[in-house]
Amino acid sequence: MDEPFSSLDPKLRDEMGELIKKIKNTTGITIIFVTHDRSESLLLSDSIALLINGQFVQIDSPSNMYYKQKNMVVARYLGDFNFIQGKLVAGMFVTPVGKFQVNENRNDITEVMIRTHQIKINDKKSDFKIDAYKVAGKTVT
Repeated sequence: MDEPFSSLDPKLRDEMGELIKKIKNTTGITIIFVTHDRSESLLLSDSIALLINGQFVQIDSPSNMYYKQKNMVVARYLGDFNFIQGKLVAGMFVTPVGKFQVNENRNDITEVMIRTHQIKINDKKSDFKIDAYKVAGKTVT
């Protein structure tokens, strides 16, 4: 199927996604589903093959695609991240916006990815400023 939902409204898109999952599960057939919609691929797939510039950059489960990207190319394509630069010092990633504990022992880490839903703002401190944020895909400054 090549972009089968691209012209559908959101409600019908959800309904068709459920129908395709039901057909796949009841018949056991393999469905190759081509989409540019990240959410669609993560929700409907048992396995995802991410193709960028004609090359497979990761073939994996939706969970691994979301949580364990093989490289920054995959991570940037999936989006929904904030990339923060800094350096690893004694198990802490030190950045201009604060320190973060990381579970890596490598010294070559220069950037971390933090998902937007993982960010928690401590409103007791006033040493930060929010420049912009997104509400339903619209950037607010």
